[in-house]
Amino acid sequence: QLFSDWVDADPDFERLAPSAYDAIIKDTKIKSLSSGNGRGLAITYEVAAGPARGRLVFETLNIWHTSPKVAQIASQQLAQRVRAALGVTTLRDTQDLHGKYVHFELSHDGDYNRLKKFAPVEAQPAQAAPVQQSLLQPAPQPQPTAQQVPPWKR
Repeated sequence: QLFSDWVDADPDFERLAPSAYDAIIKDTKIKSLSSGNGRGLAITYEVAAGPARGRLVFETLNIWHTSPKVAQIASQQLAQRVRAALGVTTLRDTQDLHGKYVHFELSHDGDYNRLKKFAPVEAQPAQAAPVQQSLLQPAPQPQPTAQQVPPWKR
């Protein structure tokens, strides 16, 4: 099993519907796998928009699994999340993921949530979109006010 996704034991708790979500990465931590087959990276996401805003989604990637194949697949999945959140292919510290937005599709697989198709979030909620500056054109320089211009240049 590649994921050890958490499912709430409360029978009144309604699972998130299978859909696409924009979310912020709230937390990451390394934990022992309940199977005893190594350790995994637990990632907590918070849905950032829509009717499910504020709901948490939990995922564990079995990065340090006793099966090399499972560990390899989990490492590839982590790379997808890092590319979507940070735009890079390597990660120095999982703390670098905290506060970053990602887009993913959630589906159900029995009692587990499956997260797939990670992508960057185009416009992050409650934040201005970054301004793209062409590398071929110099950035416009602000014009000095009369008070900023020395008297001999007026």
